[in-house]
Order: sequence, then C-alpha cells, then structure tokens
Amino acid sequence: MEAKSIEDWAVGHAKGVWSTVQAEQSAREFLPTWIQGSDPNDESVSIPDHDMLEVLQPYDQDFIVKGRIRLWCPDCACLHESVNCDTHDNERKGKTSTWVSEWRCPEGHVVHLEDNEIRWIVR
Repeated sequence: MEAKSIEDWAVGHAKGVWSTVQAEQSAREFLPTWIQGSDPNDESVSIPDHDMLEVLQPYDQDFIVKGRIRLWCPDCACLHESVNCDTHDNERKGKTSTWVSEWRCPEGHVVHLEDNEIRWIVR
C-alpha cells in the first residue's frame, strides 16, 4: 500500500489505541513518523519492522476494502490494484469457529493463506 494513504489513520490510531505491550505501543506511536518520512514518488517496497506489522495486520482487511492496498504477486511478478478475498472451510464445533482466509491476485494466484480460529466464551 502507499504509506501516505494511511497517514491520517496512523495518526488517529496512535492517539486512540493503547497497548500494554511496550514494543507494540512504541511501534504504534512511531508509525505516523515513519509514514511521514516516506517519499510518494519512490515506488520501491519498504517493509515495516515486526512490531509495526503487528500494529497494521489486524486492519489489513479494512485497508483492502477501502482500496488502499496494491498487491505484489510473485507468480505474476507485478503489482495489482485489487485483491480478491475469500473465506472457506467455515466450521463451528461447540464453542470454536474456524475458517481459512485466502487472498488471490486478479489472475487467481494465492498470495496469502491464513487459518483463523475464535473461541466463544458464553456466560
């Protein structure tokens, strides 16, 4: 994604969300500064460090829905402006729900596959 496309989000997120995990909170607070230092004319890929990725990852679906992500497909060897997201193998057993999230480039190549699980606590 273009870093500048989430600059306002990053500033608001740094002010409005707090974590007791020091590395995560530091990354959250530094993210706007890192984005502000980016060059919108530089097309090279920059990979945020582990802690910044931990801050961003829970919001990846939001970024996709809002059209802020450009997807690199290694099979196509190019950037795509869209991502096809799908979930499958949805299952609920007792208090546990599981599913698989899959992202594909417009040509159909799988670029991300993730197993998900939620355990429901019902009182």
